[in-house]
Amino acid sequence: MAIKLLGGSSITSSSIALPTHKNGDLILIFAYRGTSNTPPSVPTSSATTPTWITMGSSGSNGTSSILAYAFATRSNHTSGTWTNATRLFVIILQNVASFGRVVGNSGSSNSINYPELTPQNINGTSVICAFGVHALASSTSGIDTPPTGMRLYFGSNTSSREVFHYSNRGTETGGLGSFSSSNISNIFSGAWRTWVFELKVKRSNLI
Repeated sequence: MAIKLLGGSSITSSSIALPTHKNGDLILIFAYRGTSNTPPSVPTSSATTPTWITMGSSGSNGTSSILAYAFATRSNHTSGTWTNATRLFVIILQNVASFGRVVGNSGSSNSINYPELTPQNINGTSVICAFGVHALASSTSGIDTPPTGMRLYFGSNTSSREVFHYSNRGTETGGLGSFSSSNISNIFSGAWRTWVFELKVKRSNLI
């Protein structure tokens, strides 16, 4: 077995219906704000809203974002309200043990950069993932192109295009032992944000 991508969804709102999940699944949230350098606010936990753990938060060039996660403890979690979020993006994954390293980048140009990352597991047993957003991506040309060594899993919206990429699925013979800086040319020039991060596969699922 390996890390599995179970579903993804996005919305122009500050809350989102989570795709089907169950106890132990990883819920990833990418919250984007296209109008301010101050990132959206993480929701307070409740009976159904989990305790979101922030792995990255930054803002510049009039945009901002948060990368956060929670491991599901039930099958009917809700996202809560991410105050001031322009867009929300959620991905559900199975067989994830923990996060590894996380790096982010931002700029304002027509060249989108996914920064270099050396995973904590350098033997290729981790999956390296990336979120990217381009504020002026009225065309999907460019930003939909995966960084070297990754594949596009999910893309949404055309006024601020958001994408999620991933490397080979994490087994002893797959995944990436490193990730080099990758520049992707986009048709339009404007503010962009990227996150690159490592997800470690559960040891019991290595084959």
